[in-house]
Amino acid sequence: MHRATTEAIRRATHGQSVTQTVSYSLRCDKKRSQLIPTQNLGLRKSTVLPHFLQNLRYVQSTTNVKKLQTSLNSSLARALHVYGDHTALLADTGVPPLSYITLTLPNCTFSSQKQCLTPFLFLFF
Repeated sequence: MHRATTEAIRRATHGQSVTQTVSYSLRCDKKRSQLIPTQNLGLRKSTVLPHFLQNLRYVQSTTNVKKLQTSLNSSLARALHVYGDHTALLADTGVPPLSYITLTLPNCTFSSQKQCLTPFLFLFF
């Protein structure tokens, strides 16, 4: 499962660089305006956040979940240029902690998986 963790972090880092490239490209373009923070957050949620959530059900070690959470916190802080309490930053952006998501995933059965994840989908998209 360590491989799944490192692969998720690598892909999320690549998504973060794509987000920063798009933001920089729009900032340097004279005809377009700069992304506002909500657009930047929406772009980040669509390119970076799925990599943290995609293989989360396969990561069972708490240390690997903590590595993913640390990487998520740092990428969110870099994207919004807010370096403070990570718990408050996650709450302000509407992203629940990954440890909370891992606790609720085993309670979902395969048939009702969409019903269990519905509250999380509203937070991310």
